[in-house]
Amino acid sequence: MEQKPELKEEVEEFKEEHSDEFHDLSEVDDEPRFLDPFENPEDKKEIIVDIAPQEEDFKLKKEDLDYLTSEKTWQEVGVPEKIIRNLETSGFIKPSEIQACTLPLSLKRKPPITLMAQSKNRSGKTLCFALPAIICIDETKPIKVGGLLSPQAIIIVPTFELILQVANVINNKILKKTFPKLIVEKIIDGKKDSVYEGGHLLIGTPNSINKGLLFQNNVKMTMENLKVLAIDV
Repeated sequence: MEQKPELKEEVEEFKEEHSDEFHDLSEVDDEPRFLDPFENPEDKKEIIVDIAPQEEDFKLKKEDLDYLTSEKTWQEVGVPEKIIRNLETSGFIKPSEIQACTLPLSLKRKPPITLMAQSKNRSGKTLCFALPAIICIDETKPIKVGGLLSPQAIIIVPTFELILQVANVINNKILKKTFPKLIVEKIIDGKKDSVYEGGHLLIGTPNSINKGLLFQNNVKMTMENLKVLAIDV
């Protein structure tokens, strides 16, 4: 439908009066460029995430990604060589910033300490508590003592999904079938008559451990061999 001459004239006048508010889209690429997750930030002083017209460019500086890596090596933060090989083949070449800060405190410092840490999402917090939990475990010790569950490490997470996520990281990124005697038990089902054989490491929510494991199924547990208690919130 053709625009009326008087209306067209009115529109052109309006655009001239408000020219500052109109962007020239001819200079904007048809396809916006997004940050490539596999791009090495060390290659550039800054990375441009171009998802807006040129006047509104958002620039992500290299310093903004520093928390994803650190200058430390896995050896320097106290991780054993056998586990380092598994981490490197899983793509974890160096500790992240939060891992480099916390792992020496939990792996090297004696006696054990209470440690609280926080960091951004996807900065590697899971390894901060999963690695100490695995490294502290003595596979030769039984998972039960006198009929009681006897875990050496317990990881408590807030949701069912995180039980699976943490267990996946531990089994597929850290252990990778090189620790066949180490047993990881997921406390998932809160129903009565659920069977739990126990493990060197238990992973569950407060509800699944307290209600499902201890209360409904009347499972007894001893803490005499417990070395690490990690709470992810």
